[in-house]
Amino acid sequence: MNSVPDAGTADTPRPKTSPLRVLPPEILFKICEEVVGADGDTASLARLGRSCRGFSQIATSVLYREIKSRVIPAQGVVLIQSIAVNNLGKNMSLLLTLCSNPTLGAAIRSMELAPASVGFHLLQTAFPMSTLRTYHAAIHQMFGVSPAQNGSFHNPVTPMALACQAPNLVKLQLTIDTTWKDTDFLLNKNNNRVTGPKFTLHHLAELTIDYNRRTHIPDKGLGLRKLNGVFHTTPNLKKLTIDRARGGTSLTARLPHLTTLKLTNTHLCPGGLHHLTRACPNLVHFEFTHDPDTAVAVRPRHPLPVSPAQILTCLVKPTLQRLAIAPWLPPQQQHLTQAQYPLLSPQQHQLSAFTSLRQVAVDYRAIAIARAPNDGSEFQALVGLFQGMEQLEGVFLFGVQGSERFGKEFGVFLQRVIRTAEWPRLRVVRLQARRVGGGDVVRERGVWERLESCLENGSGSDMRLVGVGRGVVVEGVRVVALPGWVVTGPFGE
Repeated sequence: MNSVPDAGTADTPRPKTSPLRVLPPEILFKICEEVVGADGDTASLARLGRSCRGFSQIATSVLYREIKSRVIPAQGVVLIQSIAVNNLGKNMSLLLTLCSNPTLGAAIRSMELAPASVGFHLLQTAFPMSTLRTYHAAIHQMFGVSPAQNGSFHNPVTPMALACQAPNLVKLQLTIDTTWKDTDFLLNKNNNRVTGPKFTLHHLAELTIDYNRRTHIPDKGLGLRKLNGVFHTTPNLKKLTIDRARGGTSLTARLPHLTTLKLTNTHLCPGGLHHLTRACPNLVHFEFTHDPDTAVAVRPRHPLPVSPAQILTCLVKPTLQRLAIAPWLPPQQQHLTQAQYPLLSPQQHQLSAFTSLRQVAVDYRAIAIARAPNDGSEFQALVGLFQGMEQLEGVFLFGVQGSERFGKEFGVFLQRVIRTAEWPRLRVVRLQARRVGGGDVVRERGVWERLESCLENGSGSDMRLVGVGRGVVVEGVRVVALPGWVVTGPFGE
């Protein structure tokens, strides 16, 4: 009877196959993710990729999945130049690598870019001329333009070149400043009319524009016209966040798939907001906050920022589910009429047209005060504002001053909640006092104590509102009071 030789004998040598080759790619991918960890240890992952062919391709895809650059500080000229040169050097090197190896660009899913304009003379001392020539040639081949403008390497060209080299890019975050220029180089034009983008990022779903305000440079924010080429390049964008947006009346791009739009520290006119939202039939989430550092001149024939009522006219009503409005409000000494600057009118039930609206966050001062006889009907502002909103689940009223008038209005609103089923899905109402100055804590304690007495008389409940995150439940509705110094999202996140 013949014996079966062992695996380790000379007749059947042991195979020299790495056990890593029998593992599924998903396991190897998870191992690479664990090597990077929460600290972003890409150096260890790079060494791992060079140690084994089995890890090489997967480690490379993980390394290039997220691209980040350092944010330029707000002040310190020497430090700003140093980081700007460092960022541009890394971006140039990365761009040339992606141009020579397109498979690396296909692995990129997320980019966070913080470029800065760098003078050409500074570049000549920081980089070899051969590198600059190769970089110039790559940019010219992509867009037909030079990256140098007015003697400096300006912002849009390099970051947008990197983004266009990543066809599977899903998330893009750009930190920009006053040196950001126009992005029309991304567009094909015929007789000064846009015929289409030169590149299309079909998979890009989330775009964030952060504005890096320099303390030593006066600026007025970012004109939306400078993002026109970017918007044309991202036709399937779903989430858009823009900080310090201005202008916008000359936008030609459309964002038909947009579902979330956040405009922070904004100073838009009605036409600018209309142009940005005019082709957004699927908008679900909208946030708008005015820039508190922008002075508004109230004088005849001078354009005012978009008003609360005008914001509503720019939005799609059937689909919107979350709405947060903190617009510019005229100073107390300026008495503008509804025709000059229309506020939210409870009598017109403007919010009832938004049939899917579930969460509302609004500055209480943006609600027009009813001028009615002193018979109690003038305290129907909150009831009228939310009337007809059967899907309403949460309300956030900020900018509250704790006046007797507000206490009566809110008491009438709670009476309506208790006695009727007009808002069957309402579960939480948050109130936040307006931030005034150094004596906020003492002042707000008195504000909420006065408000408590008004609510007790108005709703018949013993309501204790003082305290962060504390509240009272009235007929299934939780009422919470927040001091002005508490930083919270408009929808409690």
